[in-house]
Amino acid sequence: MITIVTADDQPAIREGLRMRLGLEADRQVICEARDGKEALDIVSRLRPDIIIMDMEMPAMDSLAATKALQSLASDTQVVILTIHAMKQHAARRVRQARRDSSQNTRMILFY
Repeated sequence: MITIVTADDQPAIREGLRMRLGLEADRQVICEARDGKEALDIVSRLRPDIIIMDMEMPAMDSLAATKALQSLASDTQVVILTIHAMKQHAARRVRQARRDSSQNTRMILFY
């Protein structure tokens, strides 16, 4: 079973991710966070296989949270979601985060 935590400040997005991921027999959403700080707390306690985070969240965005995850849960894989219309802006931010971090970061862009 692949364990997943989602983090997004929009409840509808978290619900949609939970519903979609729940359709897969080998995946389980074990917790949800409303922002990056809450995501760090959850990941440090539950040690999921994957965390799926919105790029822009209050309190701490996903790029800062990804950097902090290096010391808390280095085995947790990170997927960053964004709806930025400026594809170059989102890609530039993730490239910078990857340079600043050894964490394996993936990015998915939704338009």
